[in-house]
This record gives sequence, structure tokens and C-alpha cells, in this order.
Amino acid sequence: MPSAIKSQGQEAAEDHIAAVQSAGGPFVTAAEHTRMPMLFSDPNLPGNPIVYANDSFLALTGYEREEVLGKSYHFLMGAETEPDAREQIDEFFRSGFYESCPEVRYYHKDGSAFWAIVFIGPVLDERGHVAQHFVSFVDVTVRRREERRLRLLLNELNHRTQNTLATVQAIAIQTLSGVADAGAVEAFENRILALSEAHRLLGLENWEGAYLRVVIAAILEPFGLEEGRANRFTIAGDEVLLPPKIALTLAMVFQELATNAVKYGALQNDTGHVDISWQAEPSQWDERLQITWNESGGPPVSPPTHSGFGSQLIEGGLARELKGAVSLNYEPTGVVCQIVMPLPSAARSREAMNSPLPERRVLLIEDEMIVAGMLRRMLIDLGYQVVGTATAVDEAIKMLDDASIDAAVLDINLDGQMSYKVADELTSRGIPFVFSTGYGVDGLPEGYKATQILKKPFRRSGLGDALASLLAKHHANGAMAAGPGG
Repeated sequence: MPSAIKSQGQEAAEDHIAAVQSAGGPFVTAAEHTRMPMLFSDPNLPGNPIVYANDSFLALTGYEREEVLGKSYHFLMGAETEPDAREQIDEFFRSGFYESCPEVRYYHKDGSAFWAIVFIGPVLDERGHVAQHFVSFVDVTVRRREERRLRLLLNELNHRTQNTLATVQAIAIQTLSGVADAGAVEAFENRILALSEAHRLLGLENWEGAYLRVVIAAILEPFGLEEGRANRFTIAGDEVLLPPKIALTLAMVFQELATNAVKYGALQNDTGHVDISWQAEPSQWDERLQITWNESGGPPVSPPTHSGFGSQLIEGGLARELKGAVSLNYEPTGVVCQIVMPLPSAARSREAMNSPLPERRVLLIEDEMIVAGMLRRMLIDLGYQVVGTATAVDEAIKMLDDASIDAAVLDINLDGQMSYKVADELTSRGIPFVFSTGYGVDGLPEGYKATQILKKPFRRSGLGDALASLLAKHHANGAMAAGPGG
């Protein structure tokens, strides 16, 4: 059979490979024996072609050595590889420094996909010039599959937990109806709903935690925080990410305090007010979180004659659960509850604690004008500034150039055109966003499947939770990236 015709690049690479191996340098010697897939390339040849591939790389990809030599590093990429991966890797080569590239989707010879972290570094000659590049691959496909499986299991767990709580609610109401005081039945039902809401918030964050501000907003929504009573509340404090156990406990506490305020306190009349504030403070051994619930303007308050479930929960169970101290005082002017608890080290960084709160300028991208008008009203009611409403991809990108934006709400389908180009632009500019859609997550490109989604039709509380969490995370990440003095 006639031999296959080889490209000039491959011929040059094969001529060069013998010299590379015969030189017996430490990098080549190590590469020949390591189990880590590795490649070498020559930046002095056009296109920086691959001049060496070890056996581990060939075993990983399924290619023969002669199929690899002379190729570009990008030959393993395919249609679903992240759009910016190629440029990012090229930039690492140009920088001349040791770099690692985030996980990249590559393809075996048989067309199946695998995921790898790519490490790129220069090999310098005696004059300090880059003589070669070496690239090593860490196959993370098994881990990615396991993460996907765990996400599916977690989603199923969240679903079953909500169903269980709904079943408990139904059984209790039907059992107690007609035989128990209606107020007691309502109180029990509200406690179940508060617990369910806390579980929902934690589920949105894969049970990594929930932001204190988001927990408070969700629990107080039924008490009018998002409706006509919004001016009855003042909420102020740092962005604090609570661990799941603490988030669940505090959700129940705020439920009890708000219920008591409606029955006997500041929310019983039309003039009362509730101030909720918190701050992180250093102590001798750690940081402590101090939370204050302060009622004023309601009817005169006197201490209760007996201790009910709510006060027992707050004064007894809460202190044990939070490993802190709780004081519940019935001042004549209104109830004051103070909570002091250790602040878990993973809850937030000191940089985030000392940083200003995130801005609230939002770009709305939605092609249905009726829906856009509703969203605009919701955003304004939630305290956001809507800097503009775009109905098409090009219009949205132009608005990004013309306005200062802190976040965006992005409809996936804009009059039949998918809006991923806008999503790419937002990502490249470091602007956080949420997708709004009637679709599910399965139809999203791989790179955006972790993006938070608002499902149509909307709830004001869902929109508020999503944006509050989004901006808090973005703000905390920015503070950590800046580092000390950044």
C-alpha cells in the first residue's frame, strides 16, 4: 500500500521528535514514565505543533502517535467545547508562564467526550528563551459524572422533602380540623410552610447554605414584606452565608417573631415598625454574628403569663442549636430579641465583611412587552433600578455598552433567537445574570447549566431571592479575588 501523505507540519514534527527523545532531558525522561498524559510542542515551528506525546496521552485519547505529531493542541476540541477555551489556552502559551486552564471538554478518537484540566508551562533553554512547551492533562471525567449524579440525587431529595412536608401539613390539618383551636392549626401550618421555604432556599444553593438576607425576605413575605407592608420593615446588615443547620433554625425563629408581632406586637396595628439588623464582630477567639429584632410603634407590650412554643423555641432551642446566646425582652415599647452566635469561618470572608453592599442596577432583557412590564414593576418594588429593557440580542449588547449594569435578567428565547450571545457578553464583562425561561435546564449549553434560572410564570419572591443571592455571591467573590488591600 502506498504510504499516507503527511503534512509539512507532521514531517517536521517527526524529524524533531527523534532529537527531543535522544536529548534525554529530564522533562522527556519524566514524561515517558509518568502516568499523567503529557505533550510537548515547539513554539519555534509554525503553529507550535506537537512534537512529543507520551503513552499515557495516547491511552487517554485513543490516537496513535503518528496521528498526534504535528497537530495543534486544539485538535482534541469539538463542537461542544467551551467557545473561549481555545483563545484562553493560546493566551497561556503566549504568556510564557506556568498556567492552568479550567476544565475543558475534549473528545476521544471514537468521538466520545471527556473533561480535563490542562496545565501549560514553558521549557527554557540556557539563555532563558522558550525552547518548548509542555502540557499535562488531568482527566476529571469521572468526577464530573459523579457531580452530575449527586446533583440529580440532591434534586430528588429536595423534591421528596417538600412532598413529605406537604403530606405532614395535610395530615395535621385534616386530623386537627374541628377538634383543635383554629389559631393553633394555623400556627402549625405556618411553621411547616416556614420550614418548607427554608428547605427550598437551601435546595437552590445545593445545600451549601443560604444568605441571611434572603432567608429573612422569604420568611417575612407572607407578613407583607413584599406587599403593602414593605414600609413596616427595615432590614440592614452584611451579606452572610449561613450553613444549612443555622439557616433552618433562624427561619423558624423569624417565623415565630413575625407571628407574635402580628398577634400582639408592632404588626398588630397600622403604625408599628420592625427593625432587623445584624453585623459580624470580632471576639477573642473568632468572629460572632449579632442579630437584633426590634419592634416599635405597636400597642404597649407586657411579658406573657406563660411560655408558649415560640418563646421556648427562641430562648431554649435556639441557643443550643446556634451555640450562642439569646435574649428575648418584652419592653413596653416593643419586643426586642438579640441573638449572638459564632460566625462559621466558611460563612464569609473578612474582605466581604468590610466591603460595601452590591449595587442594584439591573438590565431587563425580555421580548414579551407585557411580561417585561410586569418584571420591571417587580424589580422596582424590590428596590432595584431598571436601567433599560431590551427586546433583542443586538439591542441588549448595545445597552451593555451604554449603561452601568450590576446584574441582568435574561430571557433565553428572544423572538425565536437564542440569547446565548448576550450571555457570553455578560460573562466576559463579569456581569452576573439569571436566565428567565419556560424551558428546563436540560436545553441549556453545558457552560450555562449551572446558571440560576427563573421559571415562568414568575413570583416576586422568586425574583427577589434569585437576584439577592446572585449579587451577594458576585460581591463576595469579587472581595475574595481582590485580596488584602485589593
